Amino acid sequence: MYIKLMILFCLNVQPNKIYFTQDNLNYNPALILAGIAEHECLNLSWQERHLVMEAVWNRVETNYNNNGFTIQEQLLAPKQFTGLFTLRPKDFCFDRKNPRHIENLYMALCVIKGHRLTNRQILYWTDNTNKNCKHYKYVKRKAIKTKFKTIQLFR
Repeated sequence: MYIKLMILFCLNVQPNKIYFTQDNLNYNPALILAGIAEHECLNLSWQERHLVMEAVWNRVETNYNNNGFTIQEQLLAPKQFTGLFTLRPKDFCFDRKNPRHIENLYMALCVIKGHRLTNRQILYWTDNTNKNCKHYKYVKRKAIKTKFKTIQLFR
């Protein structure tokens, strides 16, 4: 019941489509998480979108790197999540008329309530487009194994 009420609350936003920027993060954390999943995964599986949101929310819950206990503080911390604002910033959005965005919102609310797909706390992800970068190598060293196929790596 809680999640249904929160979905209705979150969908009562104006305008229909929100483009998140560094100066525009004053929305419900679930909407922001849904936007992150859209930016980072686009049309990847629901499991990958869920894992990306888990990683972000785990950082919020644990005050990762002492960056803060809010999603805004984590996203705006130095050298964190810069791609959201610089690489395809138009994809860091939430559209209440897009079924995938609504699905992301539902999953974001589940993540916030504690639902996890893995029994390990994940804090990082990477795609495999640049296997020579330090971040890819870091995540790859201790990447989690999932029961489902993912395009991205999670740690």
